[in-house]
Amino acid sequence: MTICEENVQELLPAARMLQLDYVVDQCGVFLEQHLSISNCLGFYLFAGEKDIISILFKKVLNTLANNDARVIVN
Repeated sequence: MTICEENVQELLPAARMLQLDYVVDQCGVFLEQHLSISNCLGFYLFAGEKDIISILFKKVLNTLANNDARVIVN
């Protein structure tokens, strides 16, 4: 199985429900590697809405705090 932008948002909650810890961890790694200023608000909403991966949630908050002006412009 390949984790990609097209499947990670569906795959992660399903893996959590099925308690597939390795898949959950790999989805978290994928999301962390793809976190950017342009998508951090979307990640914030996704992570908060799904109660997913507190570490990712913290990274998103740090990205927002450190780049607030650029996030608003984008």
